[in-house]
Amino acid sequence: MNQNAINTILLVALLILGVAGFAMNMNGGGNVEKAVTNALTQMEIEKAGGDANYELLQQIYASDAFQSQQQQGLQSTLDQLNGAAPSTDDSAAVAPSSSTLTDDQLAAVTTDVVIKGNADAPLMLIEYTDIECPFCKKHYENGTVDQVLENYPDDVQVVIKNFPLSFHPEAQHNAEAIECAKDQADADTVYEFIGALFSADDITESGTIAVAQSVGLDTDALQACMDSGEKTDAVAAEMAEGQSVFGVNGTPGNVILNLETGEYKVVSGAQPYSAFSAAINALLAE
Repeated sequence: MNQNAINTILLVALLILGVAGFAMNMNGGGNVEKAVTNALTQMEIEKAGGDANYELLQQIYASDAFQSQQQQGLQSTLDQLNGAAPSTDDSAAVAPSSSTLTDDQLAAVTTDVVIKGNADAPLMLIEYTDIECPFCKKHYENGTVDQVLENYPDDVQVVIKNFPLSFHPEAQHNAEAIECAKDQADADTVYEFIGALFSADDITESGTIAVAQSVGLDTDALQACMDSGEKTDAVAAEMAEGQSVFGVNGTPGNVILNLETGEYKVVSGAQPYSAFSAAINALLAE
């Protein structure tokens, strides 16, 4: 029998003795508790590989940095289980991944897009978004994209594409509504509509129509377009593009694309402005 098995048997025995000792004589409970604690500690020391390793582990566990990393890792996992890319702060921004599109991919990704900002800018920030996604809403409320446009007016243009997650019941019809709006409105109105949807308390279908009316869209035409289902394939194509071309698997999925070279960097999640500026500066320097 190995030592771990012996320790386990000892622990069970001590726990039984503890209960019995408590029942027979409450004054003797302190000794039993001490014995159990010592046995548990000895087991942890053996698992760590000895006293020296155990002491080092205790220092690590007590570290604020370790606790912060654990929390970030757990939050990242939860975010991904909820269908969102990791959300981080300035101190833990995820380094953007990068690659290069072929000429055909570049042409396909940039065709029939509605641009916010300078249409002649050499970089395109593409955001794959879901109106019902809380991280997308946070990203909008943080004003990160507007800050990018303000600080890089000559360098960056913005395009929003749809990526409605299947477990968000209001996401699909809102994505189709955005596509329908593109048929009847200019870029400024389309982006005003998107912003108003993120700010709205009601994004059910009737709520979406009310938001459309508030920004001056033709709601009869929008409703007819939505009812026809004519934009379902367009939304699916944007999702497929995000997944297959850029590896987007959650929202917001952000891509910064060099329109001249085809090189791009992915900035996943509702990350801070610093993550975007770092990726932009890196692409502009190349």
